[in-house]
Amino acid sequence: MQAPQHTLNDNSALQFKNSYSGFNRSIAIPGYLFEGRQQSSYTELNFTAKQDNTFWIAGLNFLTDDFKEQPHNTTLLRNYHYNTYGVFVQNTWAPAGHFSHV
Repeated sequence: MQAPQHTLNDNSALQFKNSYSGFNRSIAIPGYLFEGRQQSSYTELNFTAKQDNTFWIAGLNFLTDDFKEQPHNTTLLRNYHYNTYGVFVQNTWAPAGHFSHV
Protein backbone atom coordinates (compact mmCIF):
# COMPACT_ATOMS: atom_id res chain seq x y z
CA MET A 1 0.00 0.00 0.00
CA GLN A 2 1.34 3.42 -0.95
CA ALA A 3 1.65 6.03 1.82
CA PRO A 4 -0.53 9.13 1.36
CA GLN A 5 1.27 11.85 -0.55
CA HIS A 6 0.33 15.46 -1.24
CA THR A 7 1.87 16.92 -4.38
CA LEU A 8 2.84 20.55 -3.83
CA ASN A 9 3.96 21.20 -7.43
CA ASP A 10 5.67 19.30 -10.28
CA ASN A 11 8.90 19.00 -8.27
CA SER A 12 7.92 18.60 -4.61
CA ALA A 13 5.61 16.65 -2.32
CA LEU A 14 4.73 15.94 1.31
CA GLN A 15 4.25 12.37 2.53
CA PHE A 16 2.94 10.92 5.81
CA LYS A 17 3.67 7.36 6.97
CA ASN A 18 2.54 5.45 10.05
CA SER A 19 2.66 1.86 11.23
CA TYR A 20 1.61 0.07 14.41
CA SER A 21 2.44 -3.36 15.76
CA GLY A 22 1.05 -5.25 18.74
CA PHE A 23 2.39 -8.57 20.00
CA ASN A 24 1.33 -10.76 22.94
CA ARG A 25 4.26 -12.69 24.46
CA SER A 26 3.79 -15.80 26.56
CA ILE A 27 6.18 -18.41 28.00
CA ALA A 28 4.83 -21.20 30.19
CA ILE A 29 7.06 -23.87 31.69
CA PRO A 30 6.52 -25.83 34.91
CA GLY A 31 6.89 -23.41 37.81
CA TYR A 32 7.19 -20.28 35.64
CA LEU A 33 4.77 -18.14 33.65
CA PHE A 34 5.70 -15.05 31.66
CA GLU A 35 3.14 -12.93 29.80
CA GLY A 36 3.26 -9.46 28.38
CA ARG A 37 2.15 -7.18 25.58
CA GLN A 38 4.52 -5.27 23.32
CA GLN A 39 3.30 -2.36 21.20
CA SER A 40 5.36 -0.25 18.84
CA SER A 41 4.75 2.44 16.27
CA TYR A 42 6.59 4.41 13.60
CA THR A 43 5.44 7.79 12.27
CA GLU A 44 7.12 9.91 9.60
CA LEU A 45 6.42 13.16 7.78
CA ASN A 46 8.74 13.96 4.89
CA PHE A 47 9.23 16.55 2.17
CA THR A 48 10.76 15.64 -1.20
CA ALA A 49 12.04 17.94 -3.92
CA LYS A 50 13.72 17.22 -7.24
CA GLN A 51 15.56 19.53 -9.57
CA ASP A 52 17.56 18.65 -12.69
CA ASN A 53 20.01 15.98 -11.46
CA THR A 54 19.46 16.21 -7.69
CA PHE A 55 16.83 14.84 -5.30
CA TRP A 56 16.26 16.00 -1.71
CA ILE A 57 14.31 14.36 1.09
CA ALA A 58 13.95 15.81 4.59
CA GLY A 59 11.69 14.81 7.40
CA LEU A 60 10.77 14.09 10.97
CA ASN A 61 10.08 10.71 12.54
CA PHE A 62 8.83 9.37 15.87
CA LEU A 63 9.16 5.80 17.14
CA THR A 64 7.55 4.25 20.22
CA ASP A 65 8.17 0.90 21.89
CA ASP A 66 6.17 -0.16 24.95
CA PHE A 67 6.15 -3.42 26.90
CA LYS A 68 3.94 -4.29 29.87
CA GLU A 69 4.46 -7.55 31.71
CA GLN A 70 1.59 -9.29 33.51
CA PRO A 71 2.39 -9.75 37.24
CA HIS A 72 2.39 -13.55 37.75
CA ASN A 73 5.20 -13.92 40.27
CA THR A 74 7.15 -11.90 42.84
CA THR A 75 9.98 -10.74 40.56
CA LEU A 76 10.23 -7.14 39.42
CA LEU A 77 8.24 -6.39 36.30
CA ARG A 78 10.30 -5.81 33.15
CA ASN A 79 8.09 -3.03 31.78
CA TYR A 80 9.58 -0.36 29.54
CA HIS A 81 8.54 2.55 27.36
CA TYR A 82 10.80 4.26 24.81
CA ASN A 83 10.14 7.28 22.61
CA THR A 84 12.65 8.18 19.91
CA TYR A 85 12.49 11.36 17.85
CA GLY A 86 14.45 11.90 14.67
CA VAL A 87 15.23 14.45 11.98
CA PHE A 88 16.82 13.52 8.64
CA VAL A 89 18.03 15.11 5.42
CA GLN A 90 19.39 13.30 2.37
CA ASN A 91 20.57 14.53 -1.00
CA THR A 92 21.05 12.27 -4.01
CA TRP A 93 23.05 13.73 -6.86
CA ALA A 94 23.20 12.05 -10.26
CA PRO A 95 26.26 13.36 -12.13
CA ALA A 96 24.61 12.56 -15.47
CA GLY A 97 27.03 13.04 -18.38
CA HIS A 98 30.00 14.01 -16.18
CA PHE A 99 30.95 10.36 -15.74
CA SER A 100 30.60 7.41 -18.08
CA HIS A 101 30.21 3.69 -17.47
CA VAL A 102 32.97 1.43 -18.79
